[in-house]
Amino acid sequence: MSLLLLGDAVLQLLPKQHSAPLGQKNLNALQDSLAMYDIESVFVDEKALTFHGLSCDDLQINASALNRIQIQNIISEHDVVINF
Repeated sequence: MSLLLLGDAVLQLLPKQHSAPLGQKNLNALQDSLAMYDIESVFVDEKALTFHGLSCDDLQINASALNRIQIQNIISEHDVVINF
């Protein structure tokens, strides 16, 4: 199972994020339990990282950056895709 974060969602992987003022759930707690949910791979939108001046080294967890074609390929490789 994989987790793919697109657009501004990549910001959730930065350390010490506080999403409560935005009325959003904080994903930092989820990051500690990825193995419990059988999430083996985390992918992020390369374009979004670049837009925000970030690299994978800035993220709190180990993630691989994908370009648009790689994103399309990874989605097509999965039997089930949940979008939220």
